[in-house]
Amino acid sequence: MTALVVTYLYPALPKAHIAKLEAGLRDGCLSTEDRPGLDLRLDADDSPLGGEAFVGTIPQDTTPANRAALLGIVSRHGARIALHVNLPDQRDATHRQALRLALRASQTLARRHPPQAMLWGPTGLLMQRAALDALSPDIEPLSLFVSVMDEATGPRRVPSLAFDGARLWIGQDLHARLCGMPRDVVRRAALAFLTAARHSPDLVRGQSFHHAGQSYRIAHAPEVNRIDLIPAAQAPLAIRPQPGTGPRPTGPSAA
Repeated sequence: MTALVVTYLYPALPKAHIAKLEAGLRDGCLSTEDRPGLDLRLDADDSPLGGEAFVGTIPQDTTPANRAALLGIVSRHGARIALHVNLPDQRDATHRQALRLALRASQTLARRHPPQAMLWGPTGLLMQRAALDALSPDIEPLSLFVSVMDEATGPRRVPSLAFDGARLWIGQDLHARLCGMPRDVVRRAALAFLTAARHSPDLVRGQSFHHAGQSYRIAHAPEVNRIDLIPAAQAPLAIRPQPGTGPRPTGPSAA
């Protein structure tokens, strides 16, 4: 059975009976709306997690102060608790429910036995407890549910971002072209698009998106279920156009 794993880092194990804590999380976080078979369990270990588990877990646009704080936690932690959320099947709806359950359980555990940091296994993201506390219980944090990867797009290898896991939420793969803009600006815009598109199918089929004063064109490749966000005034990506859209523009603006 597939499981999502979230690991919480501590200086030493909390003085709590793990079985009792697990039962409390199950009673408090599992909902009658959750798919049958969806369940959770906790494992405790009074040894630190190996360094290889943290490779690539701090995003490159993390501020120097936060990076230093996270590296300090990693080097000093002495114990951990792992949350396993079991998925009874591989359907998208089950996966979404499992992510929500993992988040609810994480927020509950953070209140009862605050960790120094959390390693969110589904997307390989290391975050301090304060970042977990800041997540709203009423908004699905797609920044936590989707991992952002750097890539080079098209024959000219244009720097872009790929959002792994976007298809689970909007039925399309999502990519965003940097076009010389700061990585974090484009990342935030694409995540805002993903959040808005989650509740607006018309936006997924639209032609433009606006965020923080910047316009983005939405390039569609329906045959591969792909969307590319391109900052306004930039040329289309080197992907196949939709049927009937005519030839691709040529000249310097098509780069």
